Amino acid sequence: MISGALEEGLRRELDYAGDLLVFKDVGSMAELCDLVDELIREAFGASDPLRAQFELEKDDCLHGVEALQKHFRKNEQTKRLFMAALESAGVDPRRAFWDRPYLRVSPHGDEHGERRTSKLGLHRDTWSSNVYSQTNW
Repeated sequence: MISGALEEGLRRELDYAGDLLVFKDVGSMAELCDLVDELIREAFGASDPLRAQFELEKDDCLHGVEALQKHFRKNEQTKRLFMAALESAGVDPRRAFWDRPYLRVSPHGDEHGERRTSKLGLHRDTWSSNVYSQTNW
């Protein structure tokens, strides 16, 4: 567990050696989790978010997920908190390539298996031109 920022060279060395870097007590991530919880509760209204897929009609649930993901993607506070989390780990956002965070929703079972909620099969994350030194956060 790592507390605080790591110097870029050391972070890169550990990362490329295959070490799993776990940063603890990242305040902006706790804020982001709170924000996401708030957005989820707004998207599903009175329904318990943990039970929404069982309590709502399928189309209503899927529309809620789609609205939630769109709101999350366009939310400037989401972007700000994500960037703050990277900075707290020692990442200089002016020297890194990044994309807006995406909120993935994986409901229980297959009945809600639409494009926005489909299961994520085996894959290799790639971005841009299939860069070899991509690190996912």
